[in-house]
Amino acid sequence: TEGMAVRKRVVFEQPTKTIGHQTPIQELEALRDFTRIVAQGHDGVSLRAVEVGSWVGESAIAIVNGFLPDVGGTVFCVDDFSGGETADPIKQAVDIMGPDAIKKQFELNCGEFFGQEIKLIEGSSLEVASRLDPQDAHIVFLDAGHSDEDANADIQAWLPHVAADGFLCGHDYFEGWPGVIQAVNENFSDKGVGVRQIEGTSIWFVSKQEYIACLAKPTIKA
Repeated sequence: TEGMAVRKRVVFEQPTKTIGHQTPIQELEALRDFTRIVAQGHDGVSLRAVEVGSWVGESAIAIVNGFLPDVGGTVFCVDDFSGGETADPIKQAVDIMGPDAIKKQFELNCGEFFGQEIKLIEGSSLEVASRLDPQDAHIVFLDAGHSDEDANADIQAWLPHVAADGFLCGHDYFEGWPGVIQAVNENFSDKGVGVRQIEGTSIWFVSKQEYIACLAKPTIKA
């Protein structure tokens, strides 16, 4: 692991070790709070969340902390731990350590949540999305491929898995990842669907309800 950032820290009382990349704590707090708001809007319902691109589990822990202890729920984490195609610290970590070691760290970081509130679905984003029956997930959080092509494919693959009153959201909607911005805007804001961003973070989200309503609007011909 020489030359690769490996850091220990506690995320919502959960001891973790991050490899190659560490999500700012304010982003994790925002994801937890967003999940909590969605959970409060589904009183008495066990929350279903899907995270696409989990890496070592920090954001999965944040999501779980959004619906515990008041609301039950499960976050299904989709990852093949290959690191994707871009030459970034995550891919470098996989090249050095191998995907099995990354997967093991994910399990260790999740601790007692693993296999309970956090369940792993191993595989690539598009492969898992295509083989799953349409899910009624209250939250789908995208944090996998960050190129325009990958982000666009993930949006189109996972939007059908969002419940009618749920939210599609994702990470890294900022100038550092122009592909994410382009894909989100092309699929939503360019079609009149409001893209909202959690203040002070790079987390974006859209309402499936609003998306459906926009699709139902008659097209005005010139």
